[in-house]
Amino acid sequence: MKRISPSAVTCLVIAVSTAIAAHTLAHGAEKLASKRSQTVVHVDRPTVIVFAPPQWEQDAKSSEGAAETIAHVRFAVDDVNGCKGSAPIEVRMVFADSLAVTVDGRRKVIDLSRKFPDAAGAYLFAPRKKSCVLTTPNDTAFFGDKLSQAVGQLFQVPACLQKGWSGTVCAAGAG
Repeated sequence: MKRISPSAVTCLVIAVSTAIAAHTLAHGAEKLASKRSQTVVHVDRPTVIVFAPPQWEQDAKSSEGAAETIAHVRFAVDDVNGCKGSAPIEVRMVFADSLAVTVDGRRKVIDLSRKFPDAAGAYLFAPRKKSCVLTTPNDTAFFGDKLSQAVGQLFQVPACLQKGWSGTVCAAGAG
């Protein structure tokens, strides 16, 4: 039996380790990609997409604080649904890492997890208008008021305008 030199053993160990690491990285990236969630949005009328990271939904199952944060975001959706009345505005809440949005025949993917890590927020879209975005990185308690005001301003819904608010809450084209 022939002996293998120490340098050959070292090269073999490095090659096997590299192969294992490459396989592990590829498999890990595959798992990570499969866990990312994307919401598809086709805008054919004024649309409000309220978003939160998918992890928040998981955290809310075991944390009272996280559940309260999600509740504030859901209240914001309820506030808009209440103030818009019969106005033809679509309002949806999603837990997503990204949005694939089609407006006026143009498709755009918005990477929420990169643009707004660990934040809830809302995108307001409408045909032939620039999008508008609001985020709440730290405090969701007043998100309902901000979102209602933005809907009132951007979509001209007087019932959504908040008393005592001045200035533009959400600049068009910010998204």
